[in-house]
Amino acid sequence: MRHILVTIFMFLLGAAALGATVYAVQGFSPFNFIWDFSTYNYAQSEKYTAGDAVINDKINNLDIDWISGSVSVEYHDEKTILVKETASRQISSGLQLHWRVDGDTLSVKYARSGAHLKSGLNKDLVITLPRSAQPENADIDNTTGAIRINGGTWKQLDLDTTTGAVNVSADSAEELSAKAVTGDIDINVTAVKDIRANAVTGVIAIAADDFGSVKASATNGRVTARLPEKPGFTAELSAVTGKIECGLEHIDTKGKCIVGDGSRSVKIKTVTGDIEIRTK
Repeated sequence: MRHILVTIFMFLLGAAALGATVYAVQGFSPFNFIWDFSTYNYAQSEKYTAGDAVINDKINNLDIDWISGSVSVEYHDEKTILVKETASRQISSGLQLHWRVDGDTLSVKYARSGAHLKSGLNKDLVITLPRSAQPENADIDNTTGAIRINGGTWKQLDLDTTTGAVNVSADSAEELSAKAVTGDIDINVTAVKDIRANAVTGVIAIAADDFGSVKASATNGRVTARLPEKPGFTAELSAVTGKIECGLEHIDTKGKCIVGDGSRSVKIKTVTGDIEIRTK
């Protein structure tokens, strides 16, 4: 995915004196002060269209970049793809979502390239996909807000938020990656080849009926995994400060928890947080 350049002018000159003053102003948020000087930029902006959309093209890839507000992927029985946002206040066309179809890729951006972002603006984005012909891949980046995937069969899901939760409930996925700096990650999938989950501060919960490998890490938070006993897996579990519990019938050998035939791979580590594995 083409990453978005968000340029933030922080006015370093005199920052110490300013900080001593602004904190005394009632209702002032330093984050909002910085946010009000943010500019949102991306390439080939002239090819994007502003506002909600109904798309009839066959789309195989979703590429979404969002700044503030939730991003949800849902389904309907129609053949079209719906792109719709709900804003916390009335906005100009420059602050509306902008979208583009390039081949079989649908790209959705938070606003017009070059737009000056303002604090207090939250926009929730909903992408509604056809059940009969959904995209195979999704790359979703969010800065402040949750990411929710409500169903589907995927080849690749790449979900990344800075502040917010990641929730995935899907029928299947070949590769599923979820990252949150501050926020919980909840993954529930029927069949998946590879799961990767990483949270700096947040709880990670993973549930799968069938899987190939699971790799999860949390710096400050608990990790739980509900996995099938058969055919089996080998779990390498590490917690600097926290309890480790493998609640399935297993064999302990050289720091590994071996369940069933041990054929699948599970690697979970935390710095401060418990690790727990239970049966699905």
